Amino acid sequence: MLKIYFIVATLLFIMEPACADCTGKSLTNEVKEKFVAELSSDWDNFQVCEIYSKNDDKRAFVEHSFGKKYISEVNILDCKEILIQNQGTSSGLHLGIIALGYPDEKIAIKNYKLVTSNDSKFLANTIILTGYTALRRSNIVVLLYSETFLDEKIKSFFKQILTK
Repeated sequence: MLKIYFIVATLLFIMEPACADCTGKSLTNEVKEKFVAELSSDWDNFQVCEIYSKNDDKRAFVEHSFGKKYISEVNILDCKEILIQNQGTSSGLHLGIIALGYPDEKIAIKNYKLVTSNDSKFLANTIILTGYTALRRSNIVVLLYSETFLDEKIKSFFKQILTK
């Protein structure tokens, strides 16, 4: 039942054409909640760690990974780094979320297409091979990336969140 709810919620997230009250922060929180719910669905006990960064650090990170063209027109930048770990395991699963807000939907669509048309689905210039994907809602592009993208739960999450 939880999986059906998750899929329906994901479809609503992706397909909603516009959202007057959406902010980068509300979208990153929404993705975080879905990530935690999906990954912990069959775990009894787990912990979630959120790592905070300054927005300027994330701006530099996006510029370093994608280039200045993605940052120059951004008017909102919210970010989250999440690590979730099942009790009794020695390592956790990682998800980074960055919401880039553009002045209008046309610019957001252009940048979304640039990011998603890239043949490589890995962030450039990172020490750890980091897989990524992107979503768009109205004038906001949400970048999702993971240093643990080879884990089956992360692969499933990326696939489900992109399913229309």
